[in-house]
Amino acid sequence: MGVILGEDGLLYDDSIPLSLFYHVISGPNSRYEKKYSERVNFPELDVRGRTSSIARTGEIQGRPKGLFVQAQEKWPSLECVSLTLANLRTLKRSFCERASSSGICFIHSSLEQRQVKKVIHINQGEQFPPYNSQTAYLFDIVSPGLYDFRWENEWRVKGNLPVTSQNVAFVLTEESDFGGFSLDLSLVPIHHILSEPYILIPKDYDGLIDLTFDVPFLSSLLITNPQRFFEKFLEENYLDYLFQPLIEGLINDYGGHISSIDKLHEQLLSISFSINRTEDWSDFQEAFLEYAYLSKFTSDAYWSMFGDVVVEEEVNLDWFRTKVRLLRDSLINTSLHILRPEIESMLGY
Repeated sequence: MGVILGEDGLLYDDSIPLSLFYHVISGPNSRYEKKYSERVNFPELDVRGRTSSIARTGEIQGRPKGLFVQAQEKWPSLECVSLTLANLRTLKRSFCERASSSGICFIHSSLEQRQVKKVIHINQGEQFPPYNSQTAYLFDIVSPGLYDFRWENEWRVKGNLPVTSQNVAFVLTEESDFGGFSLDLSLVPIHHILSEPYILIPKDYDGLIDLTFDVPFLSSLLITNPQRFFEKFLEENYLDYLFQPLIEGLINDYGGHISSIDKLHEQLLSISFSINRTEDWSDFQEAFLEYAYLSKFTSDAYWSMFGDVVVEEEVNLDWFRTKVRLLRDSLINTSLHILRPEIESMLGY
């Protein structure tokens, strides 16, 4: 593909790992919280409880960070929300550091509208560039010889960060009840992740939650255990996307050795989705994340939320739909490439 500028404003380059903006929802036992508990929202809650609170309020609350912490008495209202611009490797490390596998992926352009800025790290003892009440949230001190967190590629948004249909691409979750594996990205109402068994009557929420906010929920096994994710992916997508090309390919290649098409059909319907070979899953992982991210832009319903902006900016829906179709085809072909040798071995071909 080379290098192209997408309709979503992202630069696509085959040689550069895919990076997306995530807010990782940290767990109460993480190293970060043991050191910076004053910077955490809902310290008494576990990851699911914190995600529930975000769903209920419709935003991530900003907290004092960086020079904010030293300047709280002088500038008590200055708070921000942290995000990581992460690729597969750094996102997995963020999950480990935060003792969590849950995070919200935000649409880049929505963060640009909120003037998201990259954190500037200054070695302890070095002179700070000039800063004031409007820029102090961008600076953090790195202590030589101690933990160096520059790998996080941290960015910050001043104030609270809304969590809405307009700015969330998808949610990664470790909750098996909600995490998806399917190419048919099912939209799950975000209020379904609430911890308690609420009766969903809008007036009970006093307008705090948008019950129409549906987003794709992906299983974070995609990051933490890609082989297990892939096996579940095969199970979810087998009949709709993989069965027919598999049986046609086997008939074309081994037709003379197949005694009964009906028997082959039965065998292919009862296969195991356990993969017994070592794979580099990074291409599959990136393709699925990009597929989920760009799928957001293929819906007329998504653009209708912006009113006349679609007409004004002439959004090219065909570009998004073509790109998503190519990514879907790539995921299917990758699956067939990995699955077929397993099936041939099972059938004795």
